[in-house]
Amino acid sequence: MKERAFYDTSMFLEPFDKRSDRKRTNDILAVLKGLVRSIEEHSSPITSSGVLGEIELILRDSEKIKRFKEDITVIKSIIDGILKRFEIIGIDENAIKKCYDLIQKEDREIECMDALHLSSAISSNCNSFCFIDNKLRDNKIVKEYAKENVITLTSF
Repeated sequence: MKERAFYDTSMFLEPFDKRSDRKRTNDILAVLKGLVRSIEEHSSPITSSGVLGEIELILRDSEKIKRFKEDITVIKSIIDGILKRFEIIGIDENAIKKCYDLIQKEDREIECMDALHLSSAISSNCNSFCFIDNKLRDNKIVKEYAKENVITLTSF
């Protein structure tokens, strides 16, 4: 049985960031499109309605869209194509409870949306949480929470 790999908002938007080099962009797009055999053979791609909502909010923000190297319609078209192979989960009551627990921890230093996405992945029995975010990767509370809930943090 394949593992379940949850993809965070950052994975979908990083390839379009002006600061990303061509190799990094191509590597991430290959993973998202299912072109990396070693990943594709072992995991099923999953994301959530919360991630899709966050992507939409970012792409509608006139300040945030300045960081992208592609037109918004091109970005949306590429992401829509990628999402055809993804399972899209909702946000259930268990995810909301886990999110609340996580943001209540002392010195959390975690964005509410990151907490919600991680909690959704845990609630949906995902084996890994794939993201691009140094603050999240280095967060001790997040690492402990992931370990307690038996989910691997996979930072690209």
